[in-house]
Amino acid sequence: MSWLGATSEGLRHERPVRSDTSIKPSAVDRELKLGSSDEASKTVVNQFYEQAIPADSVAPAIFFAIKQAADVGINEIWLRTLTQEF
Repeated sequence: MSWLGATSEGLRHERPVRSDTSIKPSAVDRELKLGSSDEASKTVVNQFYEQAIPADSVAPAIFFAIKQAADVGINEIWLRTLTQEF
């Protein structure tokens, strides 16, 4: 657990407060994949991003976490394509 996760968990135990939601998407189809100028790296990155989830798939997950009742805390949401191997 990270220090942020431990701090958030401590806050949750001290008083009823929603303190930590972690949204963990896999590769998201966006311009980040275009950043490498090294050809070998570019090939690996492009192959990885063939499985990327669309960027507009992340927003509904964030909205889901935010719209929960005040007494409900969403700790983690993992977003992956159905074909992702890891």
